[in-house]
Amino acid sequence: MKQFECTTPPGSTLEEKVQEMSLTIPAFANACGLPINIVTGIIANTVEISRLIATSLERGTKIPANFWLNRQRIYNESRHHDN
Repeated sequence: MKQFECTTPPGSTLEEKVQEMSLTIPAFANACGLPINIVTGIIANTVEISRLIATSLERGTKIPANFWLNRQRIYNESRHHDN
């Protein structure tokens, strides 16, 4: 049976990173080149991280896009596993 180590939504990781960077959501969204509603949607767990969004998050956080895509994939798998 596969173990899911990270079952929190990727938005919680993003929220922590934005706070760590001491940025407001609008400033962070601007740094990423994303609309504010996309960033707030990720944090609220209403928007999933796509490849395009992950690339934008990499631009703003300097954390590789694959990290964000993997966080979303693992979270989705854990939710599916729980159901």
